Amino acid sequence: MKISNLSLAVSLATTGLMSASHVFAQDLSSENNAGPIEEVVVTGVGSVKRTSFDTPLSVNSFDETEIARLAASSNADILRNVPGISAEGGGGEVAVNLFVPGLPAAGQYAFTPLNYDNFTVVSYFGLNSSSFDVYHRSDIGLERVEVVRGGVSNLFGPGSVAGILNFISKKGSIDPEAKVELEVAEEGRVATNFAVSGPVGESTSDFYALSGYYRYDEGPIDTGLETKGYQIKGNYLHEFEDGSGNFAVYGQVIDDDVQFFLPLPLDADSDEFARGNNGSEVRTIQTDALDNFVYPTANGLRDLRVGNGVETSGSTIAVEINKEYESGWAFGAKAKYSEYTHYFNLFIPAGGDAVLSTDAFLAQQGLDGFENATFTNLNTGQTLSDSDLVYRTQAWDRRRPVEDVTAQFDLSKSFEINGLEHNFTGGIWLSRADADDFNNRVFYLSEFNDSPDLLALSVSGDDLNTAETETGTRHYSVNGFAGSGGHVNAGGSATRQAFYFADQIEADRWNFDIGFRFERFSAEYFDEGSQSAAIDPSLYAISDDDIVLANLQNDTIGNGIFTRLDVDATAWAGAIAGLYRINDQLNVYGNLSRGFFWPQARTLPGQVNNVSGVDNPIAFVENQFEEEIIDRIEVGLKLDTELFTGSIGLYNLQLSDSTTFRQVEQDDGTFEVEAILQETDTTGIDASGTFYFGSNFSVDVNLTYADHEFTAGPNDGNEIRRQPNFLAGSNFKYETDTFDASLSYSYRGDSFGDDSNNRELDGFGFWRAQAGYNLPLSGDDSLRIALSIFNLTDEEGLTEGNPRAGTGPQGDFAVGRPILPRRASLKLTYTF
Repeated sequence: MKISNLSLAVSLATTGLMSASHVFAQDLSSENNAGPIEEVVVTGVGSVKRTSFDTPLSVNSFDETEIARLAASSNADILRNVPGISAEGGGGEVAVNLFVPGLPAAGQYAFTPLNYDNFTVVSYFGLNSSSFDVYHRSDIGLERVEVVRGGVSNLFGPGSVAGILNFISKKGSIDPEAKVELEVAEEGRVATNFAVSGPVGESTSDFYALSGYYRYDEGPIDTGLETKGYQIKGNYLHEFEDGSGNFAVYGQVIDDDVQFFLPLPLDADSDEFARGNNGSEVRTIQTDALDNFVYPTANGLRDLRVGNGVETSGSTIAVEINKEYESGWAFGAKAKYSEYTHYFNLFIPAGGDAVLSTDAFLAQQGLDGFENATFTNLNTGQTLSDSDLVYRTQAWDRRRPVEDVTAQFDLSKSFEINGLEHNFTGGIWLSRADADDFNNRVFYLSEFNDSPDLLALSVSGDDLNTAETETGTRHYSVNGFAGSGGHVNAGGSATRQAFYFADQIEADRWNFDIGFRFERFSAEYFDEGSQSAAIDPSLYAISDDDIVLANLQNDTIGNGIFTRLDVDATAWAGAIAGLYRINDQLNVYGNLSRGFFWPQARTLPGQVNNVSGVDNPIAFVENQFEEEIIDRIEVGLKLDTELFTGSIGLYNLQLSDSTTFRQVEQDDGTFEVEAILQETDTTGIDASGTFYFGSNFSVDVNLTYADHEFTAGPNDGNEIRRQPNFLAGSNFKYETDTFDASLSYSYRGDSFGDDSNNRELDGFGFWRAQAGYNLPLSGDDSLRIALSIFNLTDEEGLTEGNPRAGTGPQGDFAVGRPILPRRASLKLTYTF
């Protein structure tokens, strides 16, 4: 693997550690750098207007300008700049794998609710495994992004100790604004973005904002498959004439198909791209040969959707009202409804041992005894040699519709007692999520090449293994189709009811927060069993005298027998936090919180299978359902001077009561259930900051060091998979009124691809560069021309191993997902 410039990343990050955390200009910069500090209502911190500098929590934010400079193609491009978060974007624009050190997860925002405009995208993760960011995308209409961790951030709304991510849209004002952007990039990307806002007509109290995109993309990895689609979102804001509050309506519509890039077999010795039959590097196993593919099932022919990638269509509507009264009382209420039709279609790699020579493949499938065996490339018509490599793997169609409703009601009161200013907030948060998970799996046979062609495989003649003679032609793969199976029909609903209160206290140099949350959770989940069913052989396009082999004779379908579970539980969370202003430039803070995470309901049927030997296993699993507990403590410093703004935090995080079950057979033949606890302990340092060198040049740095391990369970003493101990980044920025440029470096340390720590993934780093020129036109009109290059030196590294099949090298190959390749893009932005 390439790990160039590691020493530079370490030195820069260590500098940041000595000084610490980055909070960008909108919230925190000193007056000499970016004007007076602006007060904002930080996500998840109640109704008090505080700067992030004065909040006793870990807060990172990115303003509109910084987001534009990052030239983000996915949320990972933004979030990898936040200390304490590991963001993997190797899959492309969506399904960012987001990890919080110390919390085992498959990614997908499991512990970190994704909010847009303070509304959570989906209120519960666990009815299926689709990532929240497939439903709602970012565009140039963003005003800022906030990430808040610890303290009372786990009490309000959806709640989360691990962190709440909030993408906040720009709202209209009395001054109209408009922006149109055209983007072109390597590998066939063309995109248009727009954002407009301003007053409604001549009104001074009614405002609107509207933004959206349409893009077409054939990259960044050339699979022959397209990414295309659009999103439009907007908001309407009415300010009450007496200045006491506002009413807002938010809406979003999306219809988008985006390719998602999966792991693939790599060279086992180097973890670099392997060579295919044609001598070229194999950079993807995804292929347009499966686009518009039709295959036989027990219920007739079915269209395969995997060529469409991740499909999302649907909408969200939300309303919000905030009202303040002269008596010191304030009321807030908001509600959201969303509904999406969604498919998360996947090319799933088999293990490295599935890449075989034609001879080895025939032997594996028990077909090596036939007199004749022919592998035919369906695109070129050529036959493969005995030494050519083939790969039998799979594609999944996964239909996952979702419907989500949330509502929140807050009542606040500000008052003073004995010189202490109290800001009390009590509230209710309600939600219901409904989602399904319908899956169909297809096996296909292909050559081992980049974006491979499909293969037909037939055998004929005498079979020496069975002593059959003149067997006729038998087909293992017809039009590339090599079998089906893996039927899933599951889904359910989850309801959450939370009650919370918090008091935010301010006194001279002190800020205190204290709060409590009580929540009731209930979920219903079903999972249908499966059975084998015959496929009508006439559905295959073969000669009448030919037959198909066993792998093509049967399909897997539902059997009409459902496992149904109904669980409910209650949990509580609490937090206390404090901040002391040592002087105008230095604050010290600390927070202590106890939070919880609800287990994923989709795992419950599997637990029933694990305890099938006990009386009434469904009731047993239902009765054992409870929350997983997360305890977090943090202390830190925040600094704000003319030369530096930032913070450093030392924390400890513990996960407990993460429980699964298995049945153990006793000597007398009976079964007893054994609880398997999985607990973790993590101690870490998060640091980030910005150094200012004059009015034009600055350097951002961020660092995370996390010492994490399992402290109970089958992996006791091991590190948590896919979570490096060390993360670091730097960003050198130069900016004038007409020109700006930046050069950033991100480093991700060594990690393990699995919890058993059998597969080690080497650390890697990559550069990103961008430069822009603003051409003034007339008045406030301007044209910005910007060039950005992702992965400037085309570094290689693995973001993950193969979490779906196998843990390490298998034969000459090991499955892993590399970082995305170098890509240059050009943006023209017209502001008027």
